[in-house]
Amino acid sequence: MSIDVNPSIELGFNKNLKVIELIPYNEEGKKIIEELGDWKLKGIHEVADSILNTIKSKGYLKKEQEIVISTVHIAESKQEADQEIEKTISDLEKTISEEHAKVTSYEATVKERDQAIENGVTPGKLISEQKKTTTKEMNQRKKPKKEFKKELKGNRSNSKTPTRNGEEIKKTKEQKVINKETKKQNENGYKQVKEKQKEKGNSAHKRQYKENGKSEKSKLHKNNQQHQQMKNSRSQHKNNKKHNNQNKNKKNNNQNNHQNKNKKHNNQKNNNQKQFINDRHYR
Repeated sequence: MSIDVNPSIELGFNKNLKVIELIPYNEEGKKIIEELGDWKLKGIHEVADSILNTIKSKGYLKKEQEIVISTVHIAESKQEADQEIEKTISDLEKTISEEHAKVTSYEATVKERDQAIENGVTPGKLISEQKKTTTKEMNQRKKPKKEFKKELKGNRSNSKTPTRNGEEIKKTKEQKVINKETKKQNENGYKQVKEKQKEKGNSAHKRQYKENGKSEKSKLHKNNQQHQQMKNSRSQHKNNKKHNNQNKNKKNNNQNNHQNKNKKHNNQKNNNQKQFINDRHYR
């Protein structure tokens, strides 16, 4: 639960509705907590009532002032606890209404509480500010067009700058001309730099292309040489084979000739022997 008057204080309590912490959100809230004395583990109704009484005694509670009370359920609470919290809020509202002040109560979510802590305010203050801004925007939309135009004109007339003399106008014109010229110079310089970079890139590309061509040519030349060598070695191998075959054939022919000669010689010899025997027989 949080109470926002000008002192902003948040009450933290357990499931038994006993107050376990009081968090001040400004200097006034600190002072009020210091004035309370012993408040730990006392009932929420008692502590909230003593906070409001201290705020009244210190003169913070004024007529037509808006007091914001908000509650946040961090964990699931019992029905009895909810009833006690509602009773505490209604009693606070009664006490405040006696002082002719306005009371607004909100039930905030855990997400809204986290957002409020980030902004350094209580959940009630955050919701109240959000509601005010939304109502203001709604009222602006509901305003007739004529009134809205009048407001705009009034704002424009208030925000008008004093009229300038001739020299100031002349200076601004000269400055505009200078700015245009410098802009043109910058653009031309940028174009020149870009063109140079393009030329460099093209020359580098050409160089790379030439180098690649050379390397490709050398590779082709090497491949051709290797292919020629292989071709030569194959033809050499064929020639050697042919030569070997020729030698082999020659050798075979020689052997055959020699064998035939020997055969012929032997036959001649046999014939001679036979002739001799025959001749001898007749004698």
